[in-house]
Amino acid sequence: MKDDTAEVLLIEGREVRVTNPNKPYFSKQTRLSKLDLVRYYLSVAPGALAGTRDRPLVLKRFVDGAEGQAFANRYAVISFGPQSGGDCRR
Repeated sequence: MKDDTAEVLLIEGREVRVTNPNKPYFSKQTRLSKLDLVRYYLSVAPGALAGTRDRPLVLKRFVDGAEGQAFANRYAVISFGPQSGGDCRR
C-alpha cells in the first residue's frame, strides 16, 4: 500500500511539499525521517550554500537507503527555482 501522506512547509514564501515525511533515512540505528533531514538542511542551508558557491557538485544517490548500493549521476540537474534562472548543470 502506497503512503500518500505529505507535509507542506512554507520556505521563503513558497509552499514546498515533502512526500513521505516519515520515510526513514540513513541506517536502521540512526532514526531520522525524511522530514527530519529536510529540517536539518533548512537550518544549515545559508552556510552550506555559501561554502559550495562556484564549486562543482556531484549527486550521489542512495535509492534503497544509505545501506543500499549508491550511484552517482554524471550530469546532475539542480533547480534553484525560476528566480535564479532555472536549472544549473554541472
